[in-house]
Amino acid sequence: MSQFPDPTAPPPLNIPPSNHVVKLSIIDTTARVNGLGCSMFLGPAIKGHEYLSGPAYGFLIENESGIKILFDMGVPQKWENSAPTIVDLVRKLGWDITVTKNVSDILLENDVALESISTIIWSHFHWDHTGDPSLFPSTTSLTVGPGFKANMLPGYPANPNSPILESAYKDRELVEVSFDQNPELRIGEFRALDYFGDGSFYLLDSPGHAIGHICGLARTTPDSFVFLGADICHHSGELRPTEYLPLPNSISPNPFPGKVKGIVCPGSILLDLHPQHSATEPFYRISNGGANDLPEAQKSLNKLMNFDCYENIFTIIAHDAALLDIVDFFPKTLNDWKDKKYREKGLWKFVADFKEASAPTSENMPKSRSVFAKRMALLSQIFMKPKVGPNGPRIAYTFKKGRRSKPKSGATRISAEWKFVEGLGYIRADATPPRSRAAKTAGAFERSSHSSVPVEAADAKICSELIALSEIEGMEKIPRPSSMRDRILARLR
Repeated sequence: MSQFPDPTAPPPLNIPPSNHVVKLSIIDTTARVNGLGCSMFLGPAIKGHEYLSGPAYGFLIENESGIKILFDMGVPQKWENSAPTIVDLVRKLGWDITVTKNVSDILLENDVALESISTIIWSHFHWDHTGDPSLFPSTTSLTVGPGFKANMLPGYPANPNSPILESAYKDRELVEVSFDQNPELRIGEFRALDYFGDGSFYLLDSPGHAIGHICGLARTTPDSFVFLGADICHHSGELRPTEYLPLPNSISPNPFPGKVKGIVCPGSILLDLHPQHSATEPFYRISNGGANDLPEAQKSLNKLMNFDCYENIFTIIAHDAALLDIVDFFPKTLNDWKDKKYREKGLWKFVADFKEASAPTSENMPKSRSVFAKRMALLSQIFMKPKVGPNGPRIAYTFKKGRRSKPKSGATRISAEWKFVEGLGYIRADATPPRSRAAKTAGAFERSSHSSVPVEAADAKICSELIALSEIEGMEKIPRPSSMRDRILARLR
C-alpha cells in the first residue's frame, strides 16, 4: 500500500439544490489571541508547536432581500470589561490579547448602518466570539444555539460567576435556535436549519466544544459553499488529513523555507513528523481543555471532515491564522473564493506551524525518516562548512554509487569525511587544490572509474543544484557520469 493513498470517495452531503445565494464577507475583527498552550486544546504534542496564536473571524451575511446578519464578532475591544470570571482566567493563563476595533466600528467605517443588522448570531458564548452586542440598537436581536437559555442565563452581574454579560442580551430579543422545527433536514450528518428559508444559508448543530455551539453553511454560488466552522476545532491539524483528503506526496510552496531546501516540500517529511505517521488521519485530536463534551466535540469534528474534502466547500475555522494573507476581508466578499483558489492556497498551509519539528537534525529524526529527508539532513551538515574563496581550495562532492564500505581517501585529497546515504551510496565534501576550469571539468567527469563521480564546484549553490539533479533523475540512482556532465556543464557556463 502506498504511503500516500488516493482519496476515498466521501459520503454524499445531500445539500438541497437552490439558486439563492448570500453575499458573504469575512471580517478581520482586529483581534489577535496569542500564547494559548496547544496541550489545552489539542494533542498529541508535536515538537516546536507549543502555542496557538491567531485571529478571531466574524462574518457579515446578506441575503438577496437585503437582510443582513452577523455570525460571530470576535473579542470586544474593551475585553477587560468582560465578565470577571473570564478576565481572571485570561490573566491567570497569561494569554496575550490585542484588539483595536469593535466590529461595530468596522461596519460604520464601511458605511454599514448598525440599524441594518437584523441579528447577531453567536456560534457559542465564549468571549472571543461574542464581541459587544450592547453597541448595537435594540432592534438587533441576538441568536444563540440550543440549551443557551437554560444553561447560561442570567449573565453577569445578576450571576457573579457567569462568563457572559447581561448587557449582551438586555432589552433585545434573545432567540434560541431549535433544530426540532424540521427534524428531517440534515446536511451531511449535521442537523440543519434553513435560516432564510431559501437554501442560501444554513445553521448546523455542532455540539461539544461549548453549550449551544453551532456552525454555518453559506451558499456563495448555486454550487459552492463556505463552511463557517467557529470553534469546531482550533487548528486545521485537527481536521486534516483524512481518508477523504489524504496527505499529498508533496506540498508547494514549501512551508519550511530555511529548513527544507527547494520550492516543494516532500510529503514524506510531513509523514515522519505526524504523531501516527499517517497520511489519512489528522495530526491532532481534540483534548479535554478544548471541549465541554469531548466525545460530542470529536463527533462534530468528524462530521465536518465529510465536508472539508469537497472541492466546492471552503472551510474557515474561527482562529485560522493561515488565511490572514490569503483571503480578501470585508468590505470585499468571499463569493469568488473558488475562482481565487483560496481553498487550495490555505488547505495545507497550517503545516508551517510544524517548522521546528521539520528541521533535519539527529534529535528529531525518527527511524522512519525517508530517503529524501536523510539526504537533506546530510546536505544541511555539508553546507554548514565555510565557503572557500576563488583563490583557495574548492569543495569537491564525491558519490560512490552502491558502495557499502567506506572508500579509501585519495592521495590528492587534503581532508575527507564519508557518509553513507540510502540511495546515494557514500558521499563526502573534500577540499582540493584549485585548478583551472578546463582541468577541473576534465578531472571531475573523466576520472570516474569504480562508479565514482567526483564533482568540483565553486560554491554550495552549484553543489545544491547537482544534488537536485540526482533527485530529478530518480530517488534510488545517480545519473551516469556522461549525462550528469552535460547538465552540470550547462549550469556552470
